[in-house]
Amino acid sequence: MKSIFTYLCLLGGALFCNSCEDYLSELPAKGANQPVKNIDQLIGLLNNPKVHEFDATGSFMTDDTGLTPEFYDEAYTYFSDTEPFYYYTFDTDKLASLASDALWTSLYASIYDANLILENVDEVEGTPDIKEQIKAEAHFLRAYSYWRLANQYCLPYCEKNLSEQGLPLRKTTYMEEAISRASLEETYRFIDKDLTEALKIKITTTDQPWRASLPTIQAFLSRYYLFRGEYEKAVSAATEALKNSGRVQLKDYNTISAGMSFIPGFLEFPEMGNYSENQVVMWQEFFYAKTSLNTKFWYVPSDELIACYDPVNDLRRRKLFTYNSMLLLPETANGIFLGYNFFYWLTPQIPSGVTIQEVMLNKAEALLRQANPDKSEALELLYDLRRKRYDATSGDNVIRVEAATNDEALRKVLEERRRELPFTHRWFDIRRFSVNEIEWDDVEITRSFYEIVDGAVNKSRKATYILPAGSRRYAMPINENDISASHGTIKQNEF
Repeated sequence: MKSIFTYLCLLGGALFCNSCEDYLSELPAKGANQPVKNIDQLIGLLNNPKVHEFDATGSFMTDDTGLTPEFYDEAYTYFSDTEPFYYYTFDTDKLASLASDALWTSLYASIYDANLILENVDEVEGTPDIKEQIKAEAHFLRAYSYWRLANQYCLPYCEKNLSEQGLPLRKTTYMEEAISRASLEETYRFIDKDLTEALKIKITTTDQPWRASLPTIQAFLSRYYLFRGEYEKAVSAATEALKNSGRVQLKDYNTISAGMSFIPGFLEFPEMGNYSENQVVMWQEFFYAKTSLNTKFWYVPSDELIACYDPVNDLRRRKLFTYNSMLLLPETANGIFLGYNFFYWLTPQIPSGVTIQEVMLNKAEALLRQANPDKSEALELLYDLRRKRYDATSGDNVIRVEAATNDEALRKVLEERRRELPFTHRWFDIRRFSVNEIEWDDVEITRSFYEIVDGAVNKSRKATYILPAGSRRYAMPINENDISASHGTIKQNEF
């Protein structure tokens, strides 16, 4: 079969698919009544990796973000786009009125692809095994996309929120159909059904990590059940994923060294700083390749996030946090600013898809939250992760974590989770912490910044911005243009 993928390239801060396979362009237009001609078209939809999630929420709204007045004073010429400030100050009205919402659009495009596959796979020629594989993958693609949408535009999953607004559930390719928002309970019920179908997948490994295999789905289920508070199921799913991990391996940061990039004066970490198909899409830690793409600004860590790391022994602090020039931050006489870097080339990206380290942390946390906690196994998982993240010369007394109680062990796991999965995952976690069975993990975000008036920064006056635990602003507003296009059938979130 012909290659269907030419790697995504960056142009003008946006990602474009550069010359996908010709037959992809022959697919029916949305809402059209044209038949799919062959199974290769459907396989092409799965082979074309849509790995980049255009999401600013995790970049700017969490307590991991440190856009201080001092930083702005030094870097204000870099802020030609005011959109980050709307996220940073939790301004849902302004966010709703933006020109577009790339995340909503791209995820519903993936749902459209999944629906197109499911509507046509039984009508084209192909072996039963291939058809069953394609069906299972399409169900997973749709389930993942709806889960991602639900955790962006709906309130967190919990008993009291089940009757709240969920998502418009598009189950066909007929895009002109007027669809209102289902309840949150109905939304998750639909995701459940898709995941049940996805688990019928037969293959246990794939050399294309943006496509699904059984371990991919098991890995995602460890996240899915953790977020639903079904901890025994999360442990079971994580155990199976780790047992069947195959090509997915934890990277030892001791093997990653710094070197000079092709741009004079810029630091580059050859493994993670090298933007290429092999290093991003094929990153060995991915069960499911997805990155959160910040097209508006950089990942500027808060003092609180920076303080979470051991500056001497933790290689994440030494190799993922860089000063000024790595992220095009201003060189100034008055301040030296840190930026967080994972994958970087013109536009910063952070893994948001399921990785092996996330699965380890999902399991460790679920082990401690389940009815019969297992502190010993949870801490051993933490040790296995930290051995690949701390300087090998640190010694076990630094790398190994001890805890006298289950509560203390859980705090240690959550601290490690924040160090390992900042920004994007932090936003997801803050949401779910607010509705779980304990209160001490709740997070209130308080920040001091300048007033934002009519989209401009008013440097003559500072303001305090608070996002309390359990805020209705945990559900991002749906873009007004998408609401308008629905002819009023899609209702806005209530804040």
